Amino acid sequence: MPLYNYEGRVEWAGNQKTPKQIGDDVLRAVAALNRSYTPPAGCTISYWTVPDIEGTWDSVKLNEYVDNFTNYVEHNMCIYEDEPDPMGGYWIYFSLGLEPKIAENLGLLKCFVCDGSPVKNHFLFNVGERETLPAPDRINFSFYRDALLDGVSIWPADWANVRCYLSGSTPAEACVDPTFPYSHFQMPWMSYLSAERAANIRAPAGIVTERTPDGGLLMIAAETRLDPQNPEHMKRSRAIAEIMIEDVGKKWA
Repeated sequence: MPLYNYEGRVEWAGNQKTPKQIGDDVLRAVAALNRSYTPPAGCTISYWTVPDIEGTWDSVKLNEYVDNFTNYVEHNMCIYEDEPDPMGGYWIYFSLGLEPKIAENLGLLKCFVCDGSPVKNHFLFNVGERETLPAPDRINFSFYRDALLDGVSIWPADWANVRCYLSGSTPAEACVDPTFPYSHFQMPWMSYLSAERAANIRAPAGIVTERTPDGGLLMIAAETRLDPQNPEHMKRSRAIAEIMIEDVGKKWA
């Protein structure tokens, strides 16, 4: 059985946030993820790492920068053709460190925030690496749901999505439904639309829905790990995909 990737994405409109505001939001996300993430058996959450500010991409402990995190954010403006690019906003990568150190396929947590761009901004999170995918039992519904909703509460979003995908394959190739439509939502496990976007949405029968504190709508295809080989899961996932494609479009770039 192939190993699938499960990736959360929260997207919001452009803004002119300051590095301090961005840094405060990232640290709020770290605190929220500490609460919602359950480490593998025998491991404990030890520290978060970030790339250093010297441009070497060596990982250093977040605590080394936390007392002046605004300065760290300022050093992480998007770079385009070797020049700072304010249109790209500020890019912050952060990863969870566990003790004792374990193989990545047990489920390390990787996150990325782009904020302060006047165009679009987003928060990404996933367990494991694209090249070293986690074992299925490390993909936890409660964690992905909580992380998605925490992201929406920190960064008021237009939409959010947890997608399941098989690298190098379309959804139609990766699941039991050979007609599953292609989109960047891939096979949605759960999707969120803001109150404005969700005003006229009526989710099909069988899809679990929740109203979020901001009035938005969360749609859930499965309250266990989404299984692309499960016809019922894919029926509900497809219904959510069609709603998201209709409302947001096939691409989010």
